[in-house]
Amino acid sequence: MNAMDVMILPSRNEGFGAVVIEAQGCGVAVVGSSNGGIPEAIGDGGVVVEDGEDFEKRFAQSVVKLLEDPIDESYLRKRALGFSWENIVEKEIKVYNEALNRFGGSNA
Repeated sequence: MNAMDVMILPSRNEGFGAVVIEAQGCGVAVVGSSNGGIPEAIGDGGVVVEDGEDFEKRFAQSVVKLLEDPIDESYLRKRALGFSWENIVEKEIKVYNEALNRFGGSNA
């Protein structure tokens, strides 16, 4: 993955798209479709191409754009760190605590 200039993920059906985070962790920007969790995973670390008319053409144009104007590799690596298991668990605990507080429970 480190040898890539741009990773492409034109999936029509996709869950979260962990491969996006893996690519960004290697300093590789991603062009992906707007399906599933891909947009959330890509964030500002690449380009999300909306499904629809001329998808293939717009997707190819987005790849060329990133090749001509790449995103800083160190930024991409730093962004991927936000998806560490430690950060994910902290966010989950926060959501549960907010739900407990909202509905009359106690904090964990």
